[in-house]
Amino acid sequence: MYDTIYKEIKVRRKFDEEFKAKVAVEALNEEKPLQEIAEEYAVHPNQIRAWKKQLLQLLVCSMTVFT
Repeated sequence: MYDTIYKEIKVRRKFDEEFKAKVAVEALNEEKPLQEIAEEYAVHPNQIRAWKKQLLQLLVCSMTVFT
């Protein structure tokens, strides 16, 4: 009984920063549709949008520091 309960529980996946950056850069290139990138990396499109937004914010902040 307990085995079936534990099999149904999904564990939240953790992605390292390098993976997030790789996927976000690919989304920024806009060579492929977001849905295709999501299927390729097995990540939800909304997650890719969030990583893309974070990358853009980081780039803007770094540009303001260096100017």
